[in-house]
Amino acid sequence: MPRRLNAQPAPMPIIGVLDSAAATALKFSAFYDGLKVEGFLKNQNVTVEYHSAEGDYARLPELAAQLVNRRVTLIAALGNPAAAAVKAATTKIPVVLRWVPILPRSDWSTASTIPERI
Repeated sequence: MPRRLNAQPAPMPIIGVLDSAAATALKFSAFYDGLKVEGFLKNQNVTVEYHSAEGDYARLPELAAQLVNRRVTLIAALGNPAAAAVKAATTKIPVVLRWVPILPRSDWSTASTIPERI
């Protein structure tokens, strides 16, 4: 009799969010709406782990390291200071940048590529 293999479900992807400033309801409403458009529903098929420096930029390197150590699937860096902290913390985890109009693309030459889907 052949052995039956029990396929384990794929782990739920974790999006780590590193924010330079404090969260606002409007900011996250749009974020979750965007995830929904792509077929991702918070706590159903994706987990979102939010870390905020609350404007204290000195905390960003520690918060970025926490996300890297958590082995998140993707990091969304909100703001230039958060983007710089993530860049210093990892080159292996895909990074999505938001509100970073003054960071030249050439500064991200060592960053990992962004996948089409999580």
